[in-house]
Parts: sequence; C-alpha cells; structure tokens
Amino acid sequence: MAAVIGRAGELAELQDSIGRNRLVTLVGPGGIGKTRLAIELGWLLAGRFPDGVWLVDLAPVTDRPW
Repeated sequence: MAAVIGRAGELAELQDSIGRNRLVTLVGPGGIGKTRLAIELGWLLAGRFPDGVWLVDLAPVTDRPW
C-alpha cells in the first residue's frame, strides 16, 4: 500500500484521540481519504491493542433504522 503523504498532523491527532477514547469516528465528504487514513492509523496502532484494531466501514449501509 502506498504511503500516506501530507497527513502527519491528522495521524498524530487521531493517535491522541484513540488514546483518550475507545471509539473514534472519521466523517467527511466522500473521496477525501478517510478510509485510507483509518487503515494507516490501524497499522500504526495495531501493537498497542491486544485484541487488535477494527475498521467498520458503514458506507454500504443504505437502510435507515427509523
């Protein structure tokens, strides 16, 4: 996988957020690299969590529960 370029600040902020919160959600317009950023963060932090890190992609969900 290609290196993440120009996202060091975002990765540092997310690492800090993960240290303070059990769940971190990335939101924003499509195509800005949220999934790529989440995957990179997962690789960076995988060793810190004995049960691993998980990515839950909600993009395919189209049915509203209400």
